[in-house]
Amino acid sequence: MITCFPEVRMHRITPDLKFLFLACDGIWDCMTSQECANHLNERMNLMKPTERLSGIVGELFDRILAVNVMSSAGIGTDNMTAVLVKFTG
Repeated sequence: MITCFPEVRMHRITPDLKFLFLACDGIWDCMTSQECANHLNERMNLMKPTERLSGIVGELFDRILAVNVMSSAGIGTDNMTAVLVKFTG
């Protein structure tokens, strides 16, 4: 279903908040928000100082993108756009 009403949640930014992940619906067709948060949290905990967040998002995409577009029934082929913001401090 297509809707013009996005899922919006409000959270207070506190010192323990590690990251914010904004993503299109195609991501959520493949993973739950909790699965995604767990994956990103694990990877960010293992980040090397020179590593870029875009690489971590790329790894996530590699995990969920359809291997065969013709047989995937659309899962893992549509609206794969995301932004990962790391909070520091």
